Amino acid sequence: TLTRIAALVMSAPSTTVVVSHSTHLQLLGEVLSELLGHREHGGKSVGVVLDVDVGLGRSGVVNLAQALDVVHESRRHPRIHFAGIQAYGGHWQHQSGASARHDAVQLGMELLSEIIEGVEATGTAVELRTGGGTGTIEADLAVGVLNELQPGSYLFMDDQYRSALADDVDGRFTPALTIHAQVTSAYRNGWVTTDAGLKAFATDAGNPSIVGRPVDIYAFYGDEQGMVRGPSARSLRLHDRVQMLAPHCDPTIDRYDVLHVARGDTLIGVVPVNARGRSR
Repeated sequence: TLTRIAALVMSAPSTTVVVSHSTHLQLLGEVLSELLGHREHGGKSVGVVLDVDVGLGRSGVVNLAQALDVVHESRRHPRIHFAGIQAYGGHWQHQSGASARHDAVQLGMELLSEIIEGVEATGTAVELRTGGGTGTIEADLAVGVLNELQPGSYLFMDDQYRSALADDVDGRFTPALTIHAQVTSAYRNGWVTTDAGLKAFATDAGNPSIVGRPVDIYAFYGDEQGMVRGPSARSLRLHDRVQMLAPHCDPTIDRYDVLHVARGDTLIGVVPVNARGRSR
């Protein structure tokens, strides 16, 4: 990975890398020096963004002392320059209630502000302050510590966000991602079988909801099959299509080769999913 990053700098000098420990910088600095040389190579260097843990616990420094270790280490490498700080509260994004999300963001940004002030007190400017997400967009803007926001799911939305954001201002984004399934068996009393099963959705966030059929329920019925049951399911016939919202949009998209883009009932484009299956 480090070698790929260093090679990327050759064609994209504005590349930045998120780091959370001085060891990351030591390893990155060694690879950059090996590929680019210790002297200036067209002025190419990698910008590093310090990851600050604001409670998610996945990665990042947790106090000013750890942050300063990373900042000081960045100064030792001629191929590295300190670019800013990242703080992502992933655990806030699906909290129910705008007030609860705002309080969580406020608390996390207090820690981030302390670290920013401490770093800048050493003479290092923190120009980039990046983070945030779809679920906390209003709180991120209101608190105002970040100067770059990273919402992504708003483009598609999913059932997780619809449930958490509900009627809050954050939830004003309209769902755009639907998965189409076809009825393959309609000979039972009270349910039909479709061709969209466990392989068609990310399954970490429950079952998908059915567009236009609020009283019907979709259930996984196998790897390749799904079940639609409920009062209006009896009206479905063989080859009929049903549309469903993804429970979790990101890993659902990863299961498909292309996205069909439609405006109303008109297909206006087919977009390849270039990162399909790219878990590394």
